[in-house]
Amino acid sequence: MPVSHSNAKYWFRRVGEHPIYEPLHQAAVELAASAPPSAAFLREQSAWDPFAFVDLCAAALAGRAPCEDLCVKIGKREWELLFDWCYHQAIGDNAGPRS
Repeated sequence: MPVSHSNAKYWFRRVGEHPIYEPLHQAAVELAASAPPSAAFLREQSAWDPFAFVDLCAAALAGRAPCEDLCVKIGKREWELLFDWCYHQAIGDNAGPRS
């Protein structure tokens, strides 16, 4: 099944700002500490940009950016933060995502 980057962007447009974006941004900055130039923007952006991340993943999958492992690590952290946020919403604990 082909990866649909436009579908990912569609859903990110629907989400808008999300509480996990700030801790995800911080995690991406840390994970990208020694990233190649194609991913340097992760260290420099002032806030999480899911669209730029989707573009980076697309470039990595196409072989245009040597950072597929970094994309996987950031994606894994995104899922961890999202599942944590969903769990706390489900139990009525609105403390938010844990860094």
